[in-house]
This record gives sequence, structure tokens and C-alpha cells, in this order.
Amino acid sequence: MQTQTSKSLSKTRYALAGFTVFIIGFLITLGTRLFIALYLPDQIQSLGIAEALIEIALKLSLAVISILFILFVHRESLGKFGISWGRTPVRHLTLGGLTALLWLLLDYSVLVLIFGSSVITFINLANVQWAVWLFWFLHLLTLNSVGEEIESRAYLQTVFSRATGIRGGIIISAVLFGIGHIPINIYFYGSSPLTTLVNVAGAALFGLIAGYLCAVTGNILASISLHSVLNVMQASVPWQINIPTDASFTLYAIYGLAIAIISFIILALLILLHKHKPNWLRTSEAK
Repeated sequence: MQTQTSKSLSKTRYALAGFTVFIIGFLITLGTRLFIALYLPDQIQSLGIAEALIEIALKLSLAVISILFILFVHRESLGKFGISWGRTPVRHLTLGGLTALLWLLLDYSVLVLIFGSSVITFINLANVQWAVWLFWFLHLLTLNSVGEEIESRAYLQTVFSRATGIRGGIIISAVLFGIGHIPINIYFYGSSPLTTLVNVAGAALFGLIAGYLCAVTGNILASISLHSVLNVMQASVPWQINIPTDASFTLYAIYGLAIAIISFIILALLILLHKHKPNWLRTSEAK
């Protein structure tokens, strides 16, 4: 990912381009989730061809819009926005995957400590619709993560980094990534307001870690791997996480604080593992 401020557009125009792409993507996502909630209410339980095509089109649109802006608005190569294999792709993919597994281990441990062991329930494999499971597994492993990472890390993080410096780019794109998860929580999962708030905050914290990985590796492979492993382990394994909807606000607050602490612990470990600290960890502007 490009780490130097480009002179082709002003900082204000980079910021405007970033917000434009985010708003377009958010409106498409909101419209899709509303349509599914109103006209395809059984989408999660019984995924048909039409529903699958809608889901695929949604994630493709996020990637396509970002790529079109890169090619025709910025007139730059995809590599300058981190859409490349890089020099050590296997290393980057492994780094992202291991980071995801560490996150899940800490997250699930905290969930059990706060809400009790009943928060994790195992699924009866005899009741699994394997065609549905296979679609979600492949979708979450590939297209879902790739589409969101191209939009959030490759495009948004790059343009906001050019407008505000790399740290600002990571933070802004992470916050927008969290906000972008409001429609799926409300209209797809039917989450309560508190659960939605916790999930949105968790997505934003995820964005910080994914953004750091993207900035230090120079491409989006590590963040795609991180995203894919988290998605698959959370949604395509034989257990479910069921946070009680009647849990007190205090428990939600404690869990939210724990997620924040976990996120910053992982981020600190990644920074410690990075032998050559980039200058932007100490300064506000990209170097």
C-alpha cells in the first residue's frame, strides 16, 4: 500500500473521494439488507439461488466501485492501493490467519467468563443444510473478505492516509468499517441495540488491526487472511455464539471493554513483532 502522500489530488479531494465511496457502499449495503429483510426473511435459514446471487453481488459491488475509482478517478495502478501479492504472500497470509486465531481464543475465553459457558452452543450436524453451509463457508472465506478489504483497507485507508497521514487513515477507515456493519446487525441478524453497538465497536477495533497489518505489509493479503479466518470460525463452524439478549448493560459494557483490551493487546504484539518500526508510529504524517 502506498505510504507516501500523492500530489495528484489535494488532501480535501482525497477525503471527499473516500467519503463518497463509503457512502455509495453503505447505501448499497443498506438497500440490500432491507430488501432481504422485507422480501426474503428466511434468507439465513434457507439460502436459495436468488439470495446467494444478491449476497455475491453485494460484495462484488464494494470491490468494483473501489477499483473503478482507483482506475478512473485516481488513474493509478491497483498495486499502489495495496491490491497485489507483495514479495512474501505466504508470510502475509499466515500472519493474518494466526492473528485471527489468537483474537478468537481470547474473545471466546472472555465471552465464557462474562456470560457463562451457555453462551457457546454446539450445532446438531444432522440439522445442517450442507448446501447452505458450503456456500457460506466459501463466501466468507473468499469473496466476502476480499470485497470488504478492497473497499475498507485498499481504498478507504489509502485515500484517508493521503489526506491525514497513515495513522489517521487507519483510524478513519476502521471507524467507517464499523459503521458499515450497522445494516447487517439490524436487518440481517436482528441484533438488539446493545448487541449492535458492541458488534459495531468490535468491527471498528478489528479495522485498526487489519489496517495496521495492511500498512506494514504493503498489501491487503494479511488483512484478507485475518478477515477470512475470523468470518469462517465465527459463522461456519459447528457452534454458535448466543449472547443473552436480556443481559444487563453492565455485562455488555464489560464485554465491550474486554474486546477493546484484547484488540490493543494484539496490536501491541504485532508492533513488538515488527522489528523495524515505521516512522508513522511516532509522527502524525506519513513519511
